[in-house]
Amino acid sequence: NLSTLSSYVNVTNGYKIVQPYGSDLGYVYMQMSGDKANEYYEKYYKNNKERLNNYFMVYAGSGKIELPAGSNISADGNFLSALKSDSSVVSDNVIYNTDSQLYRANLQTGPDAGQAVAIHDDYTTKKDNLCAKLIKQGVTPTEFANKLFDNLVLRNDIISLINLNSSDPLYGGANKYSFIAHNDTDGHDYKAVFAKYDSGTPFDYNDTDIRVLVVVGDVEINADFTGLLIASGTVTINGGHTITSIVNVSDDNQMQALKDCLQKKQSLMYLNTVSAGSLPHAEERSALQYFRDGSGYDLDGLQKNGSSTVSKNSVEFTELVKFNNWIKK
Repeated sequence: NLSTLSSYVNVTNGYKIVQPYGSDLGYVYMQMSGDKANEYYEKYYKNNKERLNNYFMVYAGSGKIELPAGSNISADGNFLSALKSDSSVVSDNVIYNTDSQLYRANLQTGPDAGQAVAIHDDYTTKKDNLCAKLIKQGVTPTEFANKLFDNLVLRNDIISLINLNSSDPLYGGANKYSFIAHNDTDGHDYKAVFAKYDSGTPFDYNDTDIRVLVVVGDVEINADFTGLLIASGTVTINGGHTITSIVNVSDDNQMQALKDCLQKKQSLMYLNTVSAGSLPHAEERSALQYFRDGSGYDLDGLQKNGSSTVSKNSVEFTELVKFNNWIKK
């Protein structure tokens, strides 16, 4: 009793046939407009109501999805819910949280009722902490109010560093300052560069010996980059170039180059911003001291300038990606 599919789908380019390799069976994917799709499924349901209802009741009862006690669903915020006759959502089944743009649902029965809400709150807390400081817990209210950039680096100290030292003939430059460490293995001088481009002109990266680049402002990548890159503005990658995290490089010499230029101490003009009315003075400092809490970083076991430990693997990004019925290659 259905109309032909051509009345719902553009037969010229509105469908695609996908046939798995080695199989005689295939899938037909049909593209419909929203109105046409609604019309199609309404007629399809009327002609297959009993079968579809029986199928749906395998998963749902009492008007909502029910699960055995102790089970949970992690669905990245995506839930399907039946609508009431007035097209509103059944409020006691699904709660829409406008702050986090996540759905949470009362999906538990029995003694573990409410576990879904706890799981939702746990994921929300981890998400908020990662967005604030790239850690899963321990972010303070002050840090939540800051931008991510300011929770990682000392913005004002970096600006002062550049203003006072950009004219240095060896380590300075136009709106930048570099910490430089010589590598005896390959003979390169690797750099940790701090730059500020707040006049609307992005920093032009084209020096492949830079292993640490921190920019107050925007950056344009005009060569392949390997190392650590942090910017308060936009990072634009031009010409098909790539950015590679140092932790994904198997060459130990490159990791050592990053450590060396972070820990290399140089004599520079420094302004103690804590004391009011203080004047610039010469002081020996390292690039690591311009990272917030950087004096406590443990660079893969090479401890400098402090006793606390922050591992480069403190965030396991593989924990943030979940997949089922797929093979990772």
